Amino acid sequence: MPECIGVGLGIESGSDRLLSAMKKQVTVEDHKTAIRAAKANDLLIQVQIMYGFPGEDRESLMRQ
Repeated sequence: MPECIGVGLGIESGSDRLLSAMKKQVTVEDHKTAIRAAKANDLLIQVQIMYGFPGEDRESLMRQ
């Protein structure tokens, strides 16, 4: 039977302010929890991060 070896996560932003503006209904802490769970299960992790959302600035981008 095939086995899961990895997971892709669409993080989109490292800023709660921007996630709220995107209406994502998720927080940075939720993302951290998902990453910790994947690591705890020895899964490979691929993260997709979006940048350039209106209102994003250098500071919020660097937090990612």
